[in-house]
Amino acid sequence: KVSGLEADKYTTDTWAAFDKELTEANAVYEDLNAMQPEVNSAYEELVKAFLNLRLIPDKSLLEDLINQANGLNSTNYTKASFDGLTKALNEAKAVFENPNATQKEVNNAKAILEKAIAGLQANSSTPSNVDSTVKTPVNNGDTTASVKTGDDALVGTLAGLALLSIAGAKVLRKKEN
Repeated sequence: KVSGLEADKYTTDTWAAFDKELTEANAVYEDLNAMQPEVNSAYEELVKAFLNLRLIPDKSLLEDLINQANGLNSTNYTKASFDGLTKALNEAKAVFENPNATQKEVNNAKAILEKAIAGLQANSSTPSNVDSTVKTPVNNGDTTASVKTGDDALVGTLAGLALLSIAGAKVLRKKEN
């Protein structure tokens, strides 16, 4: 079962240990003169190596977040909040570039970077778009009726279900007779 695993899905360190144990286990398997203790030992070591295999973590969301943070302009934010982002960004980059990083480390770096981005405070000298809501003018003379959206659909659905129920009851009565 373990011989069909693909090396590119696992971290290099754990795969190297597993591959070594798999090779040794295959050698014991091929050895017609192998004694039971050798077989048991090879099996146990292979199982340990298999259980220690670690999948390469999915770093795509972390990469997207790093790219987003790299695109931010420091002049738009306060120095203190942007310094916090820079620190979180450097830590996230270190985890991203680490080939042996676990999924837990990747998720943690992503969460810290998200928190740093959310904690950015706009620079007070930068004009903010506080009043950016869209205002629709109200025409006092506009007396058109509202559009009906699906008012009759519920009635039609219930009528259809009632007809299906009646037809189903008749079919059941015919089967009983």
